[in-house]
Amino acid sequence: QDCPIYAGMIESMDEAVGIVLNKLDELALADKTVVCFTSDNGGVSSGDAAATCNLPLRGGKGRQWEGGTRVPFYIRAPGHATTGTVSSVPVHGIDWYPTILELAGVAMPEKQAIDGVSLVPVLRGDSIPDRPFFWNYPHYGNQGGEPSSVIVERNWKLIHYHEDGRDELYNLAADPGEREDLARTEPARAGIMRRQLDSWLKATGAKFPTKDPAFDPARRAARWQKLQTTDQAALEKTHAAYLDPAFTPNNDWWGSAPREDGARSD
Repeated sequence: QDCPIYAGMIESMDEAVGIVLNKLDELALADKTVVCFTSDNGGVSSGDAAATCNLPLRGGKGRQWEGGTRVPFYIRAPGHATTGTVSSVPVHGIDWYPTILELAGVAMPEKQAIDGVSLVPVLRGDSIPDRPFFWNYPHYGNQGGEPSSVIVERNWKLIHYHEDGRDELYNLAADPGEREDLARTEPARAGIMRRQLDSWLKATGAKFPTKDPAFDPARRAARWQKLQTTDQAALEKTHAAYLDPAFTPNNDWWGSAPREDGARSD
């Protein structure tokens, strides 16, 4: 929102997608080509870039809230979906594999476990059975994400934090910004969902974090204090400078400038 460098990267991506789609039209391949577009995370709102904001959703890339797990999900499938159609059916990244297999007319491998479901019925305006979604993120991330596991079932979401064992419960229909933790006021629901989550983690052989003997709570508290004061002020100053008409970027944004040998440092 206030980082034109990041906005320029997004513009470049838009233009690149347009080049591909235009070439498909030019070669008369558009009517028999499936085009998929998605992202691995929500927008960067913390950590190594802090370049954007996902409001009204909470958090962003690498985080356990909806700002981190809701991503773009577009499919252009001629003969299966009408251009411009929008669906509110919840889907997951694990659904890409079976969906692309069916669109390509390839049979599902008989001896391979398939986690997701084909979304071809959704593309045609039909429905698919309701199902819970699960995530396991058993480590810290450079974007600030905490070791946690998540279950979303219909409009309800439970987050379990491995560091201190606490749970958060949200009603995503009433509170899409995940501001009101209902774990204490809805203990029965939280308990049921936690047991579902624990069963899934056990069934999948999920990995869990282990305690760090060098952990220093005082250092972490100092780091959080610095993030909320000195670092926040520096970020605001930096982003304000971007909007100055006289602003000139340097030659090494995020270490991406070409080196003398023609390689890139990223």
